[in-house]
Amino acid sequence: MEARPLDGLSLYAGYAYTDASTTEDTNATLVGKRIRNIPAHSLILRGDYAIEHGPLAGLGFGGSATRTGARAGDIDDSFALPGYWRVDGQASYAITKTVRVTASIENLTDERYYSHAFSPFEVWPGAPLTWRISLSTRF
Repeated sequence: MEARPLDGLSLYAGYAYTDASTTEDTNATLVGKRIRNIPAHSLILRGDYAIEHGPLAGLGFGGSATRTGARAGDIDDSFALPGYWRVDGQASYAITKTVRVTASIENLTDERYYSHAFSPFEVWPGAPLTWRISLSTRF
């Protein structure tokens, strides 16, 4: 769902319910088990604002909050990865019509989370608070 209630303001929301489980397999013990790393529930909320007129035209801000629900950690569905929230933010400035500089912060709250797993012995942590500055162009 998308809304543009004011000039320069964009709001987005998305929700997914995913019922991902094994329906057929040569290994009958896997049938009915949840597929690893796929949450049943996920949600994203995002807002962006770009100043379109005046001396600050070209300046923009944005942020998002993403919810990833609990999910199976292996193909046997023997353990679950916990759900988590991740909050990101950014600011950008259009130097010209084709060149933009952007500063972003990912995982703003430095949430400790696990992005995916393959077994109880191979669980991958998500990235901690990360910032980056980029310069982009379009032709």
